[in-house]
Amino acid sequence: MAMEYHPDKQVNASEQEKQAAAEKFRAANKAYEHIKQQRNIK
Repeated sequence: MAMEYHPDKQVNASEQEKQAAAEKFRAANKAYEHIKQQRNIK
């Protein structure tokens, strides 16, 4: 998901699409950080 919604991949998107993608990107990163913390991965 992070690759799909990465801000650099949203070059031709509208401003609304960019904001939605950025929000999804942040959520995916937050989930990944949570998983890493739970599994003691650095």
